[in-house]
Amino acid sequence: MASYKWAKIYLTDFEHLQWAVMRIVALSCSASGCENSWSVEAWIHSKKRNRLGQKTVERLVRAHTNLILQDVLQDWQATVLPWEIEMVPDEPDDDEDGV
Repeated sequence: MASYKWAKIYLTDFEHLQWAVMRIVALSCSASGCENSWSVEAWIHSKKRNRLGQKTVERLVRAHTNLILQDVLQDWQATVLPWEIEMVPDEPDDDEDGV
């Protein structure tokens, strides 16, 4: 059985988990992430900035990627519904245990 079919059948009671599983299953494995990093590296390490050392270029690529991820995360957090506090189980009281 395909994983997306399994998620549709067995995760119907857990809407948010089903949504997350469906998103993860939809991801494809490819080299596009590497290609994107190389593209950003070529953009940073251009003819104007060719005196940058390799370590500096790698740090700038990481910083650029993290800024993009931070923007995406902020957009995602703005659209996600807040966690329902009623679903969080209460902590047991230590007084009931006799300790």
